[in-house]
Order: sequence, then C-alpha cells, then structure tokens
Amino acid sequence: MVTINCMEREALTIRFPTELLTKARKLKGSNESFNDLVVEALESEVRRRRGWAAHQFQRATTN
Repeated sequence: MVTINCMEREALTIRFPTELLTKARKLKGSNESFNDLVVEALESEVRRRRGWAAHQFQRATTN
C-alpha cells in the first residue's frame, strides 16, 4: 500500500455509481479506509496516464 498520510488533503464530494461503490467496498481491506482505497486508485490512474502520455509523446517525436 502506498503511504499517503504525508500529503496535504482537500475535501471533495464525488458521486459514484452504486454498483462501482459496492464492488470497491468488497475489495477494500479490513484495515484500509475507503478514502485510502480511492486515493490509491487515483494515484495509480494518474501514473498510468502520465506513462501513456510520455509514450505517445516519444512515439510522436521519433516518427
């Protein structure tokens, strides 16, 4: 699990589809907060998109 306690936090209201929330709650570890699960998932998605953008940029500049 990624340590996220050192980051400054901001409150935000998000409306999730009910089915997605149900699935996420089932996957959440017993000692993990739902907030931590969401933050970790968002961090992972940001890294994935940055990697994809870098890949696309590299392809565009080498062709």
